[in-house]
Amino acid sequence: MLCEQADVEYALQIDFTNEPDPTVAAYIAAADAHLKRWLNRNVEAADYPDRLLVPTNTVLPLDDWPVQELTITEAGNVLVGGTDYYVEMAVGGPLVRRTHPDGYWMRWDARVGQLSVSARLGYEPADVPEDLVRACALHVAAMFRSAASRLPQTGGGALPAGPITAQTVIDHRVEFDTGMTPDLVASTFRTSGAMELAGPHRRLTSAMPVVEHVAPGAFTP
Repeated sequence: MLCEQADVEYALQIDFTNEPDPTVAAYIAAADAHLKRWLNRNVEAADYPDRLLVPTNTVLPLDDWPVQELTITEAGNVLVGGTDYYVEMAVGGPLVRRTHPDGYWMRWDARVGQLSVSARLGYEPADVPEDLVRACALHVAAMFRSAASRLPQTGGGALPAGPITAQTVIDHRVEFDTGMTPDLVASTFRTSGAMELAGPHRRLTSAMPVVEHVAPGAFTP
């Protein structure tokens, strides 16, 4: 998860009694999934096992960053980073370029079954950028406030005038369904400030695709 309960408590400036709180946990899971879909990347470190690729250009786009480990085998030969290829950060995400010994770019071997790539991409939990952690926490806080403001009081005396805040929920024991609706998740994401914080980390669709070799004669874009 991109954020934890402590991050949400900081965003709301309250302290939940339960550790973990099931409502907060459900909201964190929803915000985490929504943010990663919007970013078009997983962000958190993951292993991408060997894939047989058929490149359609002189570059190979990678699914995420930072690049922690990268192994590329071309026609049975393990390539050397910084010599046989190098990784550059482009607008759409990291791209791997094949380099010739004379220093110019060259095309990857496009024959089926000749190019295999495996990698570990993304941030380890302690290294996730603070603005992404904050974006996740702000989205959760916005969902919490929005859900609380729609729901009736179940005890604790009359609710005060004005907007119902997360602190009001605790003080007056307002209870509500933790089920996430697309409207609640999407609308609060747009108004929470999360988009502005997370925007610089978004992976744009690459205009230079590769094709993964699934089986002889069968390919998926």
